[in-house]
Amino acid sequence: MTWLDSQPRHQVEAALEVFDQEPELAKRYVERAGHDRRYRLWLALVDLQISTLPDRSPRLAWDCRTAYRAGWSPRAAAFAAWASTDTDSAAISPIVRAGHTGGIPR
Repeated sequence: MTWLDSQPRHQVEAALEVFDQEPELAKRYVERAGHDRRYRLWLALVDLQISTLPDRSPRLAWDCRTAYRAGWSPRAAAFAAWASTDTDSAAISPIVRAGHTGGIPR
């Protein structure tokens, strides 16, 4: 179950419709997410969250797809990607998970 599955269905569908109506925006995510429009939306939400954090040039190799499939919120994934120092690939830390009540934002 993904984080989007835990959100109100009508809100997710409305967001998907808005996202689909912005072809230039959606096009930027096709290469990263393929034709999975829900994953594209989630990635856009992650990027939006990253944009609110201090600039640290997040590592593009960070494994967003695994975080998505594991049900991470966009906010938790953004923080983990932003905090990552691995320049090749980064396994998801078992501590940094959506729903974790530690110092990780939800």
